[in-house]
Amino acid sequence: SSDALAQGMEHHNDTNDHHTHPQHSSYLASSSSAISIIDWSRFASAGAIGMFFGGLVYPTAYAKLDILFHGVSLSALLKKSLVEIATVGIFVNSISMSSRGFLRRDKDFQEVVQHVVDELPTVTRNDCFVWLPYNMLAFSVVPPVLRPTTTAFMEASWQTYISLVSHDYKAK
Repeated sequence: SSDALAQGMEHHNDTNDHHTHPQHSSYLASSSSAISIIDWSRFASAGAIGMFFGGLVYPTAYAKLDILFHGVSLSALLKKSLVEIATVGIFVNSISMSSRGFLRRDKDFQEVVQHVVDELPTVTRNDCFVWLPYNMLAFSVVPPVLRPTTTAFMEASWQTYISLVSHDYKAK
């Protein structure tokens, strides 16, 4: 899962921090220690979130956008891409970040909501940088029958980023 990768990246960053606990200093020494640092509850909940969005929301949204804006003209491609980012992208990112924050169990409701509000502008900007080019290619070149698979690969990579952002609460 992309969350396991995100957890490994977070832990690696923590081990490079001068505030690292001694028991984590050998993280990269063996693969068994890499497995032992995974929060399995977080991993499972991230997997469920990913299956819901990747298996249901995105395929449905892309099919509906193909119906709403038929064709592969530049105008149709831009409309499909921008509508996906402005609706599905913002909605999915907000829900995904909120869900991950609530599932942490160490943050209260207000902290999670404020974190999402603070991070969403940057996430949305990055969404445009990543998903606009992908959507333009997906809607113009990738056959509709293959689009759920290619989108799932993109979504897995994107969810690694979302997982990192979702768990990066700045110290106050």
